[in-house]
Amino acid sequence: MRSKGSVPWKTVRLFISSTFTDMQAERNHLVKYVIPTLRQKCALRRIHLVEVDLRWGVTEEEATSGKTVEICLSEVDKCLIFAGLVGDKYGWVPEANQIRDDIRVNYEWIQGHSITAMEINRGALKRKNDPKCYASFYFRDSSAILSKIPEKLKSQYKDDNLTKLNELKTSIQSTKFPIFKYSPTLKTISPDGLPELVGLETFGEAFIQNVWRAIETEYPEDEVGPSELEEERFYHEQFVEHKIANFVGRKEKIKEVKKLLDSNSTKQPIVIAGLPGSGKSALTSYLAHSFKESSSYTIFSHFIGASPA
Repeated sequence: MRSKGSVPWKTVRLFISSTFTDMQAERNHLVKYVIPTLRQKCALRRIHLVEVDLRWGVTEEEATSGKTVEICLSEVDKCLIFAGLVGDKYGWVPEANQIRDDIRVNYEWIQGHSITAMEINRGALKRKNDPKCYASFYFRDSSAILSKIPEKLKSQYKDDNLTKLNELKTSIQSTKFPIFKYSPTLKTISPDGLPELVGLETFGEAFIQNVWRAIETEYPEDEVGPSELEEERFYHEQFVEHKIANFVGRKEKIKEVKKLLDSNSTKQPIVIAGLPGSGKSALTSYLAHSFKESSSYTIFSHFIGASPA
């Protein structure tokens, strides 16, 4: 068996599908609490977890040019794991002229579906007999929310496509995919008019359980788990990988540091200083990564706060 250090990192993409205005609390809960927990667990398997949340992924220009459907379906196809959040909204149904002709030809079944229903069909229902289809669903009962929020906000949580929504839920329930049902309640209305919910903990726990089960199925754990030292190293390697993923520029700074290292015959420490958020961690991560393969340097990288230890 190969040592943990020789196992290459893998990337797992997780698509999160839902209508937008009614599921902001759930998506925020995922971003703040659930995804970080899953990322820590994945790090021990040398796995990068990338969540795809198109709440931020479709620009206004792309939406008005009719690319929304294409972007959503193509992103679904790139993801190993699909998670569908279903409440009391069916969601936006694009008009025929908002879907390109080639998309309608390639996906002839999409006409009349909401964007969310398209994602669910593409990511799960059309693949329900595929053993490699890792999908899970989370059905929210919004009755406790709707009974307390002002009338003007109810359209954010419920729409008029009840028949299509029920048909979609029935189709999901007819599959083997795990379905978790939960009933959050209203805590308060924020100053910007958004309802704040409580009772999402069980939803988050079920989400972690289902996603982790899919990851374990696709990438089983080695017979021998990592030692404490290996586990600690994984966290720091993951930190570096995360920081350098979108690293660009800084060529002059990199040259300057390399020059200092090459000329540092007295072995004096080199300190990289800067304001918070100026990119110190990203730069040092890039340096550690780029110098790692060089026989001229011995690299020991440790980043405070990168691991739970």
